[in-house]
Amino acid sequence: YARARDRARDSGPSGRVARLTPCTPRMLRRRRSHVLLWSSPDVGGTPLGRVRVELDRRFRRLPHPQDAIDASWRAALESNGRLFDGSKFRLAALACADEGDGARLVLRLGMTGYKEYLGTNQAPREQRLRLAADGERLHGDAGAFLSNALGCETVLVTADGQIALLRRSSAVATHGGLFNGPSGHPEPSRARVEEEPDCAAAAEAAARLAVEELFDSVTQETHEETNVPRAALLPPRCIGCMAAADEHGCVGKPDLLFVTRTTLDAAAVRAAYEQGAAEGWESDRLAFFPADVRLGEGGVELTPVTCCALLEVARHLTAGQSDTELRRALEAWGDEVRAELESGEPDAGAPGPAAAPPREAGTGPRGGRRVLQRGLDLLLAVPPPLAEERGSTTPPPASEDAAKDPTGVGQVWQEAADLLCDYLEAAGGAAVARTFGTVVELGAGAGVCGLVAARCGAARVVLTDYHSAVLEALRANVVRNGLTSSCEVSALSWGEAAAAGDAAALGPPGAQRLLLGSDLAPSEAAARLLGSTVVRLLGHGGVFLLSHRERRAVYLDRVSGAVVTEATDSALQALLAALAPLECRTIHARHCAPEEPERVLLLAIGDAAAVAALPPWAGRVDGGPAPVSPAAADPVRTPRIDARERAAFERDGFVVLDRLLSAEVCALLNQRLELVLRGEFDLGRPPDKVPRFKAETRCKAGKQPPPLGGPSKTTLQLINVHKADAAFRDVVCSPSLGRAVSRLGGWAGARVANDQVWAKPPGAAPLTFHRDSAYFDFVPSDVITVWLALDDMDDDVGPLQYVPGSHQWEDGRVGSAQQFFDKDRFALLHSAARREGLDPSAELGLVTVGVRMGGCGIHNGRLWHGSDRNASARPRRGLGIHFVPADAVFRDAEGKTLAHSIQPRPDGAAPGVELDGHAFPITYLSRAGEQNSRDSCGDIRQ
Repeated sequence: YARARDRARDSGPSGRVARLTPCTPRMLRRRRSHVLLWSSPDVGGTPLGRVRVELDRRFRRLPHPQDAIDASWRAALESNGRLFDGSKFRLAALACADEGDGARLVLRLGMTGYKEYLGTNQAPREQRLRLAADGERLHGDAGAFLSNALGCETVLVTADGQIALLRRSSAVATHGGLFNGPSGHPEPSRARVEEEPDCAAAAEAAARLAVEELFDSVTQETHEETNVPRAALLPPRCIGCMAAADEHGCVGKPDLLFVTRTTLDAAAVRAAYEQGAAEGWESDRLAFFPADVRLGEGGVELTPVTCCALLEVARHLTAGQSDTELRRALEAWGDEVRAELESGEPDAGAPGPAAAPPREAGTGPRGGRRVLQRGLDLLLAVPPPLAEERGSTTPPPASEDAAKDPTGVGQVWQEAADLLCDYLEAAGGAAVARTFGTVVELGAGAGVCGLVAARCGAARVVLTDYHSAVLEALRANVVRNGLTSSCEVSALSWGEAAAAGDAAALGPPGAQRLLLGSDLAPSEAAARLLGSTVVRLLGHGGVFLLSHRERRAVYLDRVSGAVVTEATDSALQALLAALAPLECRTIHARHCAPEEPERVLLLAIGDAAAVAALPPWAGRVDGGPAPVSPAAADPVRTPRIDARERAAFERDGFVVLDRLLSAEVCALLNQRLELVLRGEFDLGRPPDKVPRFKAETRCKAGKQPPPLGGPSKTTLQLINVHKADAAFRDVVCSPSLGRAVSRLGGWAGARVANDQVWAKPPGAAPLTFHRDSAYFDFVPSDVITVWLALDDMDDDVGPLQYVPGSHQWEDGRVGSAQQFFDKDRFALLHSAARREGLDPSAELGLVTVGVRMGGCGIHNGRLWHGSDRNASARPRRGLGIHFVPADAVFRDAEGKTLAHSIQPRPDGAAPGVELDGHAFPITYLSRAGEQNSRDSCGDIRQ
């Protein structure tokens, strides 16, 4: 690492590398130490977007003439048959950076494997020292012959301020009997990076996939080792990078260190763990610090990585109530470790121990921490959350304060405030900030959004909060950033009238204001209080800009003992209900992390005219516009699309997936379908096509009509029901579905061309075999259809049927909409098969999509498919969603397809080829850079 450090200093992107800081926790007692290669300067840790990877063959391990890797691998397999040689990333060097792209850390990675790791880094001591000495002598790099497979470990912090520790079982290869956090290795295969690319464009895309895997592997390992649902895990933050060392030098395995928070408390985490984890064999006990176990002399013994991670995480804990006991316990343990380090003698030849990181003293009110964010010099207040520290004369916050802010004071802005600040810093957002007489930030915390608004040109900004320590820090932040001429601070407690002086600062009643808020609805109780305050302050023509991180509560059912995840974001729903009937518009949404369903939303709430006048999003597009209901979390369970699904989709033209929708969601959609058929549209407009339907005429007076009106030979078709009903809209515009079809199709993003409900009452006729792509006229011509079963698809209800491989047939005649219900449902299919030289009676091999309610089939638009009659006494309902690439345009602006008729056209305007974003919503844009070049589309746009 020392040689790699020198090379990084000479050729690294910023010319600066991480300062190597030795750290030797005393409980290791094996004459073995650590080297802390990098420590995150960001409060709470560094997010995914600020870590960059350089992937190159030059960073691979060099073969040694006397390698004993094969022999050591055979021995390892004899003692543990569970081992397998998976590919790993090799850390060759790292550099500290602070570049224009926002990178904090640059990792230089090559490829290696677990077999190489056991045969080099885990080789016997004498062999390992010889490899290091030879590397230094022959190549000037002690790590040249070592695998140095990059691992990861996270400190899992529960909602009630406990750290989950797992005791490693005897089945694992190393450190059996020691405690650690969820850990493992990022898997290149999961990121679809099999080797280092040769061309620059491919290398850049692979590097982006690699850095996403570094972070996602932490979440996945945590889920697989503890059984905590991924939905209950917040995005991990990187807090450091360390490597093991001995007296010869730094020859140990490197690990990235993370901190991950869960919305579950310790009891719920324990219940999830006891239900059985996918990788439960790796541990034999779950304990919590500081509740169950103690560290230090007489306490549990930790792995080397865990020691380093806990020392680092103590520096990154926030000031929330749940962290108070944990923070004090960690600091006491850390002081004990450092005291012994300072009094002890370092090993001969080993780096000397480092002094403890300097504690920030006298930085502001109540010992607050100073940070730099978005070009602002900020002080984070550290008020005691709900119970004051011993000896303090300040009275504890009132109980209503606890209800409004159960974690103390919100001092961490992260993704939500970043989204709002991105909007304000764009040209349109700055104009918005200057339009209103007064800009008020609610629950300001550190005041980031309000200070950015002032920096953008707002004439008058009022930063509000309720805690005296926070207000003191806000006043200091205004002064520190030279914004005293436009910013002031005022006390405001939600749900209460402001004091006379503070009311004067907020302006006269009814005045037009721009209200700003970032992640202000952690609970339904807080949301209701916030809603009443917004209604009181907004004024005629005012707008409330709210950035909100979606969250679904995950809790332990005390009766069943099961871990339950809420279907919706109840806090945001409570807020929007409190703000009714104000208009709500989603300006933008971006995903918090790859593969995660949760997003950060930017909402505009206010009078319809004022909200409509706001400029569109003009910032960076990495999550895609998402015209979904902000009041509902994604109702679609995220499908996992890996290499197996992509291969099947390419070969057969379809994949079948189970239970993408829960039974509750399917029941809701079927209920809403009945209302839409009866003319009840909760979004205020009908679908683009809805059948004539009078179910009440088919039953006796006073009786409840049967589903779909009861038996009938007529199949009911609705087109674009998502425009009429919010529940259907949330499913049709699901980012999870958009992401799935984008991965299957190799698209940069996905756009909804239309949706169609096919509802067959008992006795309804069959549907002719056809292709979907024939009914669209876009460039590119790709179409992918997601068909969701809203009922159990038993054979007698007439489930969907596919012809495998028929997406590769020639085009030929495919019929028209008038032929959907021909008596011979195979006529068009057999004609096409004969043109392909196939015997229709013997060689088609129909596949029935016999899924349960909530399952789905995803098929290529060129795949032949159809369905039989409903011969049962039950309704058969399905929702089909036709997706096209996000960059699709009309081939001909004057076309006659259904999509052309849906495209809005202003009076007197000539038709264009660009698709309207409201009529054809984009539901997903790739963050991984998996983009196919669409030169023909670019030509058409020009």
